[in-house]
Amino acid sequence: MTLSNNASQAFVKSLGSAAAGVIVSQITPAPDLVSSRLGQEFKVAAKASGATVSYAAMEGFVAAKVLVEGLRRAG
Repeated sequence: MTLSNNASQAFVKSLGSAAAGVIVSQITPAPDLVSSRLGQEFKVAAKASGATVSYAAMEGFVAAKVLVEGLRRAG
């Protein structure tokens, strides 16, 4: 079992046949799922910046939103 920060294609490829049975826990919605407002915002931001749509990018997007909101509330 691992967290989603290890779910990259490079990580899975490096495991080779040992990847069979590995469980990955995701903490964000799928990055290509636009049924939520968060997914829609992410898609627009990724397209505008030319970012690759991935779980890691989605997690970074969420972290940045939390940071900005915290700073905004702190004044």
